[in-house]
Amino acid sequence: MVLDVNCGTCDEALCLNCPDFEELIEQESDLETLKKLRCNLMQPSKGNYPWNGRLADFIVSKVSTLKFFTFCIFLSLWPMVWKTCLPTLWPSVQDDVLFISNTFQLTLLPIILIASARSATMDRDRSEREYRMMLLSERIDELKG
Repeated sequence: MVLDVNCGTCDEALCLNCPDFEELIEQESDLETLKKLRCNLMQPSKGNYPWNGRLADFIVSKVSTLKFFTFCIFLSLWPMVWKTCLPTLWPSVQDDVLFISNTFQLTLLPIILIASARSATMDRDRSEREYRMMLLSERIDELKG
């Protein structure tokens, strides 16, 4: 019996959306087919994630560094240093720095939210794949005796 696990809405041989995956695994008795399915599930999935999620991951990986944190600390301390040392050269520096820091916050907040939502989706997909690999491994162990 050739096991074709598919939800009917996609072209993949193994689909995480198939609701009857557990039943099909229990009905399968060919050990080689189960081993092939387990090998296919072990392959890392690239997923069908949109480009904005990959871009958000890239930006968050650059923003969550110590260099960027140091830059933000410098940016927040700059008005105090400027006002103390050279108040007459650029009197509106506090407003400018406040505008820049607020722009950073308002720009990066949705990007960080997109990256965290994408991360949660990827974790959910990975846990589903690991669960299905566990089911396949248990079935293989049952058949081996």
